[in-house]
Amino acid sequence: MRVEELRHSAARVRDMVARMEQEGAQVELVSSTVVPRDEYFLSVLSAASEQLVREAFARAEVPFERISIAVEA
Repeated sequence: MRVEELRHSAARVRDMVARMEQEGAQVELVSSTVVPRDEYFLSVLSAASEQLVREAFARAEVPFERISIAVEA
């Protein structure tokens, strides 16, 4: 996948998260990083539930390989 395609996918997720926030969902995009060599992007979201993250990607029509829950140390 080319860098521009990855950026476009990351932007779709960002835009969908913003829309969901406006709808009252407890989800926000913290950051997105494109990794060109490995042909993927990593998005860090803060959300009230894993389901909200799944919903954001589904509504943005962006497939994902996995969701990992992380906590601040």
